[in-house]
Amino acid sequence: MEEQKKFQEELAAIEGEIVGDISAQEVKMNQSGASHISASKVEMVQSGAEVISSQTVEAKQSMAVVVRAEESTFEGSRLGFVKANKAEISNSKVGIAFCQSMKVQDGKAFLVIAREMAGSIETVFDGATAFKFGLGLGLALGLISIVRDWLKEG
Repeated sequence: MEEQKKFQEELAAIEGEIVGDISAQEVKMNQSGASHISASKVEMVQSGAEVISSQTVEAKQSMAVVVRAEESTFEGSRLGFVKANKAEISNSKVGIAFCQSMKVQDGKAFLVIAREMAGSIETVFDGATAFKFGLGLGLALGLISIVRDWLKEG
């Protein structure tokens, strides 16, 4: 197994490599991968990362598991969890997004919580679906509790 590289620089420009942790003022990745990125600005093209913590994130055709940023722009990307002050998403898929302001064009998400929302996004959990899910889950747990108590008495 290759030893993972760690970067601690002003500018980390990575092309076609898989690295471990990156801590830099600015990170530019092209067809690369990283475990953890901590930077003021991150630019990714056809790249992937597990965790990104940054002021600004711009990703095109990239993947990330967790993104924490003040401002983020995603185009044709796949994201697990996004927490941002301002997020712009175009032709991307997001698992869960918590944003103050979100602008979306042709996006898909499992769950979105945003103070301000512009554009159209296809969500799995809208308000009505979340209510039905909660009601069904509550009924199921209630029935399990009743049956469990009944079996203990019997």
